[in-house]
Amino acid sequence: MPKIITFTGASGTGKSTLAKELLNNPHFSLITSITTRPPRPSDLAGEYQYLSLEEFAFRNNQHQFIWKTTYAQNCYGTTFASIDKASAASVGEYSIMILVPEVVPILVEYVGKNIVQHFFIKSPPLPILKERMQRRGDSPETIEHRLHDVEQWESNALNSGVEYLLLDNDQEVNDTLKWIYHKLKP
Repeated sequence: MPKIITFTGASGTGKSTLAKELLNNPHFSLITSITTRPPRPSDLAGEYQYLSLEEFAFRNNQHQFIWKTTYAQNCYGTTFASIDKASAASVGEYSIMILVPEVVPILVEYVGKNIVQHFFIKSPPLPILKERMQRRGDSPETIEHRLHDVEQWESNALNSGVEYLLLDNDQEVNDTLKWIYHKLKP
């Protein structure tokens, strides 16, 4: 039975929206990751701990991260301690992570494939993604960079060997949540 749920997909596909809805259920919590980027209004409460580049480098030198990556000139990582805590959760308790495709296999290797349930959210048409990113306040440069990455993200994820459950972007959030709950049942 999974204890960790991952959401992967291009920027603007609805990963945070689904996570936010699941967090209304007391059996779900977030695994806090660490970033050097400034907070965004769209960030979920507890999704990130915000550090300076120097503090991030210090933790990295202390080998605290299960994974780390750089995206859009910002560093991101998750600590072994955060993953260990989520892995030790009671049955029926779930921890949520929003991940880039390249770190999902690292998580699986560390905790085992039976602990994690992966969901990949397919992208809607690019104009819809662009509008979503504009609404949340992304800069024009960031939007163009992220739109350029959409096809590569989907290709990387779908060819990674990770057993994703695919979520279409054209369903209502409540229908998607019902489907997720169904998939998490033992």
